[in-house]
Amino acid sequence: MGAAISSGEVSPQEVIECLVEATASALGLVERPVLAHLFSVLPKLGLAESEVPDRMLGLLAHRALAAGAMVEVNEKWSCPSARTLRAFASADVRLVASTDSHDCKDVGRYASVARTLALRFRGR
Repeated sequence: MGAAISSGEVSPQEVIECLVEATASALGLVERPVLAHLFSVLPKLGLAESEVPDRMLGLLAHRALAAGAMVEVNEKWSCPSARTLRAFASADVRLVASTDSHDCKDVGRYASVARTLALRFRGR
């Protein structure tokens, strides 16, 4: 996908909208959906979470609520951002912290999650 963006075959916004639509559609496929390290793929494509339009965040948040989904606040990948979490929290979607640890010394340590949630509650 990164090559398709670089070549101009698809625009960054088309990729982001496709990702959000696919994610929203997948929510109805499982009984208890969890959006895990949401948007962590974007930097791998040379894109940023801040490029996700508010309307797409709103769409995804409302679909998550309708599906009874939770959003993981991921320590290892420091995602999603406070902005994204505000959209989900405003829609009354449940948030859950996860270390996503691959090393037992990191289990239960939430420095990044704490910083992100502090920003979420400060409105940044």
